[in-house]
Amino acid sequence: APPPLDSPAHRLGARIGDLAAGVALALLVLGALGIRLPVERLGLTLSCNPGVPVGHMSPVTAVCFLLAACAARSSAGTPATGTWRGLLGFGAAAVLLGIAFVFVLGYLYGRPLLYGGKTIPMALSTAVGLMVLGLGLLLLAGRRGGGSLELHERTVASGWLFLVFALLAAGLIAAGHLYCNGYERQHRVEVERALSAVADLKVSGLTQWRRERLGDGSAFLGNESFAELVEQTLERPSDPRLRNRLQTWLRQVRGAHGYQTVFLLDVGGAALAADPAALESVPARLREAVADSLRLGEVSFLDFHRDHAKGPVHLAVLVPIYAAQPERRPLGVLVLRIDPAAHLYPLVQGWPTPSPSAEALLVRREGDHVLYLNELRFDPGAALTLRQPLASPRLAAAKAISGYEGIVEGPDYRGLLSLAAVRRVPDSPWFLVARIDAAEVDAGLVERVWHLALLVSALLAAAACALGWGWRQHLGRFSRERFRAAESLRSSEARYQTLLENAPVAVLIKRADRITEVNMASLPLFAAQSKEQLLNRSPFELFHPDDHPAMRARIGAMLEHGDAVPVREGKVLRLDGAAVDVEVTAAPFWDQGGPAIHVVLRDVTERKRAEQALRASETELRQRHDELTRFTYTVSHDLKSPLVTIQTFVGYLEEDLANNDRPGIDKDLGFIRNAAQKMSRLLDELLMLSRVGRYVNPAEELSLQEIVRESLSLVAGQIAERGAKVELTDAPLVLRGDRDRLIQAFQNLVDNAVKFMGEQPEPRIEIGIEGSQDEPVVFVRDNGMGIDARHISKVFDLFAQLDPQRGGTGIGLPLVRRIVETHGGRISVQSEGPGRGSCFRITLAGARRASKERAS
Repeated sequence: APPPLDSPAHRLGARIGDLAAGVALALLVLGALGIRLPVERLGLTLSCNPGVPVGHMSPVTAVCFLLAACAARSSAGTPATGTWRGLLGFGAAAVLLGIAFVFVLGYLYGRPLLYGGKTIPMALSTAVGLMVLGLGLLLLAGRRGGGSLELHERTVASGWLFLVFALLAAGLIAAGHLYCNGYERQHRVEVERALSAVADLKVSGLTQWRRERLGDGSAFLGNESFAELVEQTLERPSDPRLRNRLQTWLRQVRGAHGYQTVFLLDVGGAALAADPAALESVPARLREAVADSLRLGEVSFLDFHRDHAKGPVHLAVLVPIYAAQPERRPLGVLVLRIDPAAHLYPLVQGWPTPSPSAEALLVRREGDHVLYLNELRFDPGAALTLRQPLASPRLAAAKAISGYEGIVEGPDYRGLLSLAAVRRVPDSPWFLVARIDAAEVDAGLVERVWHLALLVSALLAAAACALGWGWRQHLGRFSRERFRAAESLRSSEARYQTLLENAPVAVLIKRADRITEVNMASLPLFAAQSKEQLLNRSPFELFHPDDHPAMRARIGAMLEHGDAVPVREGKVLRLDGAAVDVEVTAAPFWDQGGPAIHVVLRDVTERKRAEQALRASETELRQRHDELTRFTYTVSHDLKSPLVTIQTFVGYLEEDLANNDRPGIDKDLGFIRNAAQKMSRLLDELLMLSRVGRYVNPAEELSLQEIVRESLSLVAGQIAERGAKVELTDAPLVLRGDRDRLIQAFQNLVDNAVKFMGEQPEPRIEIGIEGSQDEPVVFVRDNGMGIDARHISKVFDLFAQLDPQRGGTGIGLPLVRRIVETHGGRISVQSEGPGRGSCFRITLAGARRASKERAS
């Protein structure tokens, strides 16, 4: 009951309210006259913008205090004082609540009202306090509303409905505010993820592009035919036939790989030949690069440069050319000049999605500055001309060069705020910046905020209409709703029983540690003939003992907190003792005056089998895809070399036929024949490699000694020619597999050991067994050239030839690994370094030690 009107507390509250109203009215009038009293600051020094009277009461706050005083005074009367006072108090409280609500809404949406003007805005804490005060006065006006009893009841009902509306509005606004914040964060994360993906894609493309260019140059490094032609041209510079041959080489290289210009410089930097036309003069930058390339002795890049200040940007691949062994005299440098505008800039500048500001930048360090290497979207002439200081702390390009990789927010080369992903391009002096304007990133956020505000406003209007209609309909609804609720309960129970019996999954009801109800789907799951076989059992009898501790914990949690527990997997025991994998869902409910648990069981045996098969298929498919990618790239690269040789010597052959040069014709045909034979051998061995695992002979049980001796007989000529001693263990080991493939594997290992003996005076190959009884390991050890630690990881790569002078195709060891893996085994190699020999270790599935009699 409300306190008596003559109580001391009520009188004190009325006096304080009157005093607050008087102070608010006085400050409102003084503020309208432009008079600000220093006493309002309570002695505090507050910093503010010039002309904004911060620290003084807002006129809106003063009006709200007057409304609060009016509502409090109007609600303090008795029912006999009349209806109008109650309506006045209710209206004043409603207006107060509405004003405070509007200001709180502005703060939540980040658009506070009256900020930026001369009028003092209402603080957020003040708005929240006045909103709470308005709710309280609204309820007070309903409890003390004057007039008849009917008006009193209507007023109370209206107050409660308004309270519900206010809470609903606050929830909608808070939800909208949280949604905006979440959307902004999610949008930012998606943009950053997209930028990172673009940056990674471009870095991968640039790395692959550089690797391919260096690979083109590697085809000429150590090419004896080309070196011999260059040497002959230097000895007889006036011979037109030699110059024509050299021009044909350069033309073939430029046409095959799309270089802008291909030319040959001697050791002094003078041009010997060029395609498409001879150089008028060799730039100083290239002459300096010739000496560096010959001193380095390997294929290298000449980074972005200009021949003169206003000339085009170039890149070049430098290939030093040396005379044949043994003197290895430098002859010159082959220069493969690249036009980045045609072949590299499109790779950098392309963007996967439409964007008005996104672009990718390629930069490098130039002293204490960042040098931009490509043409920029908003600065077309920036390549090799735009420089910015490295000391700029927020510049994305400067952060990339300083070693940072990730997302950067800061000014770009125009000084505009942007979001960027920065990466280093491996094995190069380049750094990549994938950027987008921050204004583009945030463009959709403002529009989304306004859309959300309109949506919230529409929802609030709809809620107000619904509550108003509900207020008019609430009289007389209670009895109808009770009747409908009873009917609905009976209908719900019937539907529940129907659903329970016809559910496709097993359902159990547990009460008092006993199964009190089951459906028909439970019978096949537990191999029961009737429900009676399952009823009145403890649930622990139907679940696997391994699940009992977790079951007790879950049952305790459900009964203590009343919440459903997460879905988990477990095992149930059929009546015949077999275990079945199931997915368990359980939820507590109140039934027949006590707690019960609703348990749903789904048989997941088939699903788990399917998942296991799918995982195995995915793994195999991923391995096949990776292997196919590596295989395709390597084959296309290695088959191109014989084709280039054939194309070149076909040109020579045409010239020699025209000149009737019989020795030259024979020489040209010899080179063409050798290149064709090399290609044929590569294709034959690739075909053999592809058949491993697809064409399988029936598995046999064979002794290690039988396999190795037959392998040794196939390479006996190489062993005898090298004078190698082969030691084979007599320890018994039985292997199971394809006889021909196993012989082929050991044949390749022994042949590889003989081939790479080097200058070893006493070559020795040892084949033995080590490891445990359960997992024996076969090893093939030699005392030959050994392997540098840097090349260990490349030994089993397709076409990998660590010493091309030794011959071969680079398929032997990949073939061995493929055979071992198709037999469910593993192969590895170890070496203590060059000159220390190598040791290959093989583990095969099904291999087992046996007695000597059984092995023989």
